[in-house]
Amino acid sequence: MDRRRLLQHIGASATLALAASTLRHGRVLATQATPTAGLAGLGLPEVTIAVDDAGFTAPSGVTAGRVLMTVRNTGGKELHFFAARVPDEIGDEQLAADMKAEGDPAWFDMTKLTLLGSPDWPRPGGQARGVVDLTAGRWLLVDPIDNREVALMTVGEGEAWTFPDPAADVTVSLIEMDLTGLEQPIPGGERVWRIQNDGALDHELAVIAVPAGATRESVMQTVGDLLQGTGDPASFAPLGGQGAASKGVASWQSLSLAPGAYAAVCMAPMPGEDFTPHAVKGMVEVFTVR
Repeated sequence: MDRRRLLQHIGASATLALAASTLRHGRVLATQATPTAGLAGLGLPEVTIAVDDAGFTAPSGVTAGRVLMTVRNTGGKELHFFAARVPDEIGDEQLAADMKAEGDPAWFDMTKLTLLGSPDWPRPGGQARGVVDLTAGRWLLVDPIDNREVALMTVGEGEAWTFPDPAADVTVSLIEMDLTGLEQPIPGGERVWRIQNDGALDHELAVIAVPAGATRESVMQTVGDLLQGTGDPASFAPLGGQGAASKGVASWQSLSLAPGAYAAVCMAPMPGEDFTPHAVKGMVEVFTVR
């Protein structure tokens, strides 16, 4: 599998995120502190994925169930990634061959694969943490931006989930082409966000800081300008979020935001040939943190 072309069909999102990777964070609008409260006190099994600038280190001995997932970015570059489950009908030998071959295998269809909704956008030297429901199987860990080596995480069968849903401070629903749940100001500091894909398409979520007075339309314009190569890369610097998630998937992400203005955007691509990000179609919500 040609790792530069693995996600060719989400090139619009990758182009925008790559621009963000050139940023030098001169001022702190939100903290990405190591989450210690909230999710960490639930007593869930923990799964840690370490990522450097070369690739992923997938954990071993992982079993299915509700887990607290930590993604540690030990490299010097921004990280945007997602986890996709390999279809059961694809054997190990075929998978190994496909990962070495040029081009995308026919089975790698983002509209049909199961996408986890993993913690996303940890800064260099930082981490992202969230609760996800892992099903048994083989999961590809993929960075569509910086050509990190793809890794395979194998999840064994586990016992039935016995952990209740974590308490959430913020609840966001992702639908076509809208995000709901951020209409009122939310409290600052470390908070648990429940993010659920209630739509028919795959969706993801990235939180970015925006200027005071920004509107949905102005953020859409910013995204569009960046995709055309005419915008300022400093206008898109994700502070956290959730990776691509299939319809019906929910996760609980730990996000720490300082008071200010922000936007939640979905950069998942539209189905079809041009792969326009959902944000350009209006999947943007500007909100305030107090």
